[in-house]
Amino acid sequence: MQEHKPGKRICSRTKLYKYFVNKILPEALELVSLLKIRKFARKSQRYMSAYRIGLTGKQALFAVRKYKSHRRVPVLVTNELDNINI
Repeated sequence: MQEHKPGKRICSRTKLYKYFVNKILPEALELVSLLKIRKFARKSQRYMSAYRIGLTGKQALFAVRKYKSHRRVPVLVTNELDNINI
């Protein structure tokens, strides 16, 4: 019966991680423009801002669409959402 060697698994995972970081990740990043990455980051930041102030999924979607020219969703958006019943 062969003993289980956890070091072997960790070593293979490390090799796979290094291969991913050194080979696959740079190639994938070359396929996406810097402008696209920045747009995605800004939109993600607005969603995080909306969830931080306690909005639900539908409310966050509405707020992010409405305030897409802003860096974050304003706190006063909750009053507006109460008025339109979302």
